[in-house]
Amino acid sequence: MFFFFCLLSCKYKSLGNDEHAHTHTLTTEKADEDQVIPVNPFVIYLDTPGGKVSQEIHKSENQVVEVVFSSGTYHNVEAELFSGDDQANISFTRIFLPDSTSDGPFGHSITYDLPMEGNYRLVIAENKMAGEPWSGDFKIKIALE
Repeated sequence: MFFFFCLLSCKYKSLGNDEHAHTHTLTTEKADEDQVIPVNPFVIYLDTPGGKVSQEIHKSENQVVEVVFSSGTYHNVEAELFSGDDQANISFTRIFLPDSTSDGPFGHSITYDLPMEGNYRLVIAENKMAGEPWSGDFKIKIALE
């Protein structure tokens, strides 16, 4: 019996040792202040002081970028993607709500009701049906109302 318990304890793996994706946290103090963010971890947390934020992001080919923001007491989000490249194949592909439900796809802009308070995730990626993989800089503007 003692041997059986020793065997079981050797196979136990602590949840604290699991590898997790690394994330960067970005907090902007002014909505009109732009910075370029390296997006290798794929997830960016944006603070939206006053309900607005504008951020420049670099995306690699086939990279999916997730922008996470908190709705706070706001009830609507408007977001847009801008690029100086006419061939930029990027769009909002999904929005994930705090309860893990999702909606999409969308285009270069999204207007969406925020039915609950919590963290929302905007997923930005290439439209595989519309063009080739794309790499470059783009800007996201988010306004909460």
